[in-house]
Amino acid sequence: MVNLSYSGDRSILKYDQCKMENISPSTSKICDKYVGKILYGNNTRIDFLWEKGEVLGFIYKKKGALLSLDGDTSYLATYTGLHVIYKGKGSEEIYLTSHYGDSTIKHIYE
Repeated sequence: MVNLSYSGDRSILKYDQCKMENISPSTSKICDKYVGKILYGNNTRIDFLWEKGEVLGFIYKKKGALLSLDGDTSYLATYTGLHVIYKGKGSEEIYLTSHYGDSTIKHIYE
């Protein structure tokens, strides 16, 4: 299974699009809908659901840009757009992941 999130420090939060001035209406709508919600991962191949953590915000990345917060150069954005910034369940670590997941892991927000 591919690891879809990487941890890092809180400095990534300075790029949080939800905290920027003059954000687009579509970004504002996404922020209002998801920030503060709990992010769950759902492995659709084995029907396994787990809590990943609380959504803190969103960061804009271009396809192919580095997403890793710990220096792993293999974790790249697979699309251009908003990616989730979240705090891991039971920890203070910050993670980045795709907004919707991929073909195996789907993301659910509650």
